[in-house]
Amino acid sequence: MVSIEKGIFSIIEKEGHVILTYEFFMYRLFITTGIMSVIAGILTQILWIPIAAFLWLCGMNWIIALVRHKSMLDDLASEIDALIKYENDNQN
Repeated sequence: MVSIEKGIFSIIEKEGHVILTYEFFMYRLFITTGIMSVIAGILTQILWIPIAAFLWLCGMNWIIALVRHKSMLDDLASEIDALIKYENDNQN
């Protein structure tokens, strides 16, 4: 199951600071796990099963995606900072 469909990086300059933002989309994950949970609820006829299935499948994928993408964004930001520092040091 693909948890992240796509992501968009944006670099914004605000008040002399450069801000790197990353927005990612998880619509397919929510729709797929929602449908799977409804099917599980229809088949089992027990109310807590689809709720638990949705929370487990969607919730855990969401948490894992947040941790992975936060780590990736931190690495990318530190590499950009190092590149900017390198360029500033070589210009002087």
